[in-house]
Amino acid sequence: MQVRKRKWKRILFFIRRSCRNRGCSFLARGKKPSAFREFIVGKTESLKKIERPYDIGAVKGKIYISDRTLKKIIIVDLINKEFDLIKDSKEGALSEPAGIWVTEDDFKYVADMERKQIVVYDYDNKFLRAYGEKDQFSKPFDVAVYGNRIYVCDFARHQIAVVNKDSGKTIETIGRPGSNDGEFANPTHVIVDKEGNVYVNDSFNFRVQKFNPQGEFIKKFGYHGDTAGGFARPKGIAFDDEGHLYVVDTASEYTQIFDDNTTDVLLPFGGFGANGE
Repeated sequence: MQVRKRKWKRILFFIRRSCRNRGCSFLARGKKPSAFREFIVGKTESLKKIERPYDIGAVKGKIYISDRTLKKIIIVDLINKEFDLIKDSKEGALSEPAGIWVTEDDFKYVADMERKQIVVYDYDNKFLRAYGEKDQFSKPFDVAVYGNRIYVCDFARHQIAVVNKDSGKTIETIGRPGSNDGEFANPTHVIVDKEGNVYVNDSFNFRVQKFNPQGEFIKKFGYHGDTAGGFARPKGIAFDDEGHLYVVDTASEYTQIFDDNTTDVLLPFGGFGANGE
């Protein structure tokens, strides 16, 4: 009996190790785990969760989240109350997704830092094309789309590359390394408003800069500091329909709202905490 018990223990050990390494499944998708499966492979956590969200985009009824840990784009379907992932594979497979831009017709543009490309998925979440020839981008952190132009935020080259949507060629660049107006130190995020004005999170210059559609500097928001209007590590940016700029600071864990006309800070909110505190 003792020999037989040891034999079964060895068998279960190899089954568990094999299943965990190879990802085998005993159940059809959507069914609850059986007691037998949990006995064999142990309890497993669902992949339907958010691990390390980096950027977010939305279209009516859907939210898309770029997750740096899962290396996937998460789909939150608010209408059908479903939680899923974009099925990226083959030429559309993601390596290190970062920023995401979602157009009004539900096309997704994803900046992939490792691929050094902008990967595009259509309204059915199917791979459409990728922008970025060899050495065209160095480290694309974020992307925004306006009309026939794609704005690629290149963290390593300290610039915004403006790409023609049809040809895929870089037609101009905005910015260069430096700390003067119109210059960048490792920009991380880019957005475009309804008039085609471009906003860039100039991370290590601790500010957000605004440019007109021709790429000319207009104004800047924020400074290096720990009081209202100051930044320690600005990251995500967004713009609403009422002319307000939102800036998230990952160091202070605050979000600040700025007036687009005056550049004054209107409201800081947030802070350290967990579970909604």
